Amino acid sequence: MNRRDFVRSAAAGAAAAAAPGLAQAQANYIRLLLSSSPGGTADALFRVMEEPLRAALGSPVIMEYKPGAGGITGHMEVSRGPRDGSLLGYAYSGPMSTIPILRPELGFDPRRDVMPAAMIMKTPVVFMANPKVPGNDMAAILEYAKSRPQGINCGNSGMGSAGHITAVYFASRTGMNTIHVPYKGNGPAVQALVGGEIELVSAVTSSAINTLASSGRIKIVGVASAEASPVVPGVVPISKLIPGFTSEVMHGVVAPAGTPDEVVRRVNAAFVKVLSDKNIQERFLANSCVAMPGTPAQYAQAIAAEFDQWQAVIRKSGIKME
Repeated sequence: MNRRDFVRSAAAGAAAAAAPGLAQAQANYIRLLLSSSPGGTADALFRVMEEPLRAALGSPVIMEYKPGAGGITGHMEVSRGPRDGSLLGYAYSGPMSTIPILRPELGFDPRRDVMPAAMIMKTPVVFMANPKVPGNDMAAILEYAKSRPQGINCGNSGMGSAGHITAVYFASRTGMNTIHVPYKGNGPAVQALVGGEIELVSAVTSSAINTLASSGRIKIVGVASAEASPVVPGVVPISKLIPGFTSEVMHGVVAPAGTPDEVVRRVNAAFVKVLSDKNIQERFLANSCVAMPGTPAQYAQAIAAEFDQWQAVIRKSGIKME
């Protein structure tokens, strides 16, 4: 499916009658499948939304965990699920953009197999430096890197992660000689940065990262958002150095492809209502995320744009999953 067809199908939905399916889902509970392990940001923010969603949907929403294959396992289960609103997927950028490109053998295409129901939030990728590295923005880091012909060490949470691909993207746009150092998660990468083992880390920001920056143990030198981000106030957007440079992880809700339009509209209305609440928005921001209520069509456009962006970067750079 091409980008135009994907966006059009999300906007139009299906014409089938949906009331019986909705009634069936409401009579019991709604399963929301998260394609990762418990304890992450998505898990924490679902807890913030859990009770308001119950009220808005008229049914309890139960989070289930289905990690595996970079998030593809859970998304494929959603794609095979009932089309009555009783099973939804908590989606994020990896399985909705980069992982299907990096691992086509898994056979999952987010533009074909699931349909957008609601946007939830976005959180930007940031570049962090050890305090001993000179400079406080990416322009200064780029100048510093030029003085190091052997390259600058840049850690990430693993090959193919958002941080890794963003660093590759930055290097391709600037010519910075970057030595990519993969770790098993953001935590080990950031700790290596604190300990001076590496000079730079590219990762999706979090409250833990912001806490370390506030304490002076690391410094955030760039944020990959189009404008200044409230998640990291005072940090210069990389787009000031490289016009159009963005890398923000989108979170949302998807349903199996072919889910009736009425079901999708009801799910979307519930999430928009919850995410428009100022208290919810403040709690998201406290977790380094920006709430993003939006229509299924807007989410489809965001997914399609993200897929196209990272497909071009991955193909040009030749990134492979190990």
